Amino acid sequence: MHRTNRIKKELKHDPLLIFTEDLPSTPATPMVHARVPLIVQARMQSTRYPGKVLKPFAEGRSLLEFQLVRLKQAFPGSPIVIATSNTAADDPIAQLAKAIDVFCYRGEERDVLKRFVNACRYFGFNRQIIRICGDNPFLQMEFLSRLMEEAAEESDADDYIGFSINRIPAIRTHFGFFAELVAVDALLHVYEHVEDPVFHEHVTNYIYESTGTFKIRLLEVQSLIPFLECLRLTVDSREDFENAVYIYRQLHPSSGQADPSWKDIMDFVGNDPAIKGRMTQQIRLYTK
Repeated sequence: MHRTNRIKKELKHDPLLIFTEDLPSTPATPMVHARVPLIVQARMQSTRYPGKVLKPFAEGRSLLEFQLVRLKQAFPGSPIVIATSNTAADDPIAQLAKAIDVFCYRGEERDVLKRFVNACRYFGFNRQIIRICGDNPFLQMEFLSRLMEEAAEESDADDYIGFSINRIPAIRTHFGFFAELVAVDALLHVYEHVEDPVFHEHVTNYIYESTGTFKIRLLEVQSLIPFLECLRLTVDSREDFENAVYIYRQLHPSSGQADPSWKDIMDFVGNDPAIKGRMTQQIRLYTK
């Protein structure tokens, strides 16, 4: 049976999974990184700022919708899955997925690693996926494209490809610019052999922190080193959200313009002592 039809049939028996449409067809202009699955992690019950992912952000869209629309436009050949929980609080996220025609997998709320592993199993992702945090409205498509290109060049040689700033894994910084590419087998290995709940909540930490078990490749972005302690655009708190909205409005006043690049943001923050100070304060509060 064709996988699309099988999924639609299974949905009648599994209320925790939502499927909205066929996988996107290959784009007219082929891309070397087409069809690498993107899994976006999101839930409503954030400890510091509940409901943040559905707060109105820009262009009449919520924080999460804004990110998903950008991903769909940038990577039309890649399946996009929202990985959320099966609690009632996350029903609005599943509804958003249906409204904008992306996949949604619903699973464990606290065991996020299990949620990712089961999403990969369900949709048949058995090579590499890209993990994205749904609270990063300034996720940079330039860096995401680089991940896909690196994966295409090296095939399945790496278990993990990410970025680093001053040798710090970028996923542990406050920038909010980065995603990470990880092998499904590596996720499965951690799920089956590591019991520490910390590594089940933080999906890739065990992989990039281990020595010798996995093949890790970190791509250094030296230009961001001076901003490690003063640029924060990952959204954890209300203050983070307000800072992100402020920067977007300053750098993107018209919907016809391109999204601000990380270099545009660096220049702006470097020349705005007030926003730089607010971000520095948030970094001190929420050191990763």
